[in-house]
Amino acid sequence: MLDIFPSIYDMNEEKIFQVSEFNEFISIYLGKVGEVVIEGEITKCELNNGKWLFITIKDEESSVEVFGVNCSCRRRRIKVGI
Repeated sequence: MLDIFPSIYDMNEEKIFQVSEFNEFISIYLGKVGEVVIEGEITKCELNNGKWLFITIKDEESSVEVFGVNCSCRRRRIKVGI
């Protein structure tokens, strides 16, 4: 596990991540936070090759891109609020 959390909280120090370090940092952070719910408008929802799911969710100020692997979409319904 990377020891990158202490330096992240020192906002006066610039932290340059390698791609693998950044992915591990986000994974560790979200693992500590637990489940999150993101509310916004779905502006893109694509399923490629019946397996790869790409979603973009936005609000008035920003957007987030979400990637997932489709394992059980046939058994579950995705609820999209209007």
